[in-house]
Amino acid sequence: MTSGDSDSDSRESEAFTATGMVRVDDEYTEEDEDAEDTGYCQSDFQKDGYEGGAEVTVLNGSGEVLAASTLDLGIYEGDEIPSDCLLRFQVPDVPAGQKHYRVVVAGKPPVTTTEEALNSGDFVITVGD
Repeated sequence: MTSGDSDSDSRESEAFTATGMVRVDDEYTEEDEDAEDTGYCQSDFQKDGYEGGAEVTVLNGSGEVLAASTLDLGIYEGDEIPSDCLLRFQVPDVPAGQKHYRVVVAGKPPVTTTEEALNSGDFVITVGD
């Protein structure tokens, strides 16, 4: 085994926390009855599963489950209400080194992305825009 092979094997054994969000356009956002006090929002897409507690699954390119977690409760993006509703997620222990990743939120079709996007928090699924 060459040192290059060892580096590759080492990289694949590392893990990271995948971070991202579902952004619901403010046109489809409504105040939770406690939103003024709590800052929480909900979306018209809750019936589609886009709500706090919905499952977030990270898959490899072959469709195998690598790790899973859930969406946080929705919070307003800005001080003005209504504004876009953000449902953030963190999925720990995602194996590093995959060519690409597929993210499934609330059982919807997977969205393909990169490790860089998931590791930096730049991964966003926009709903209703």
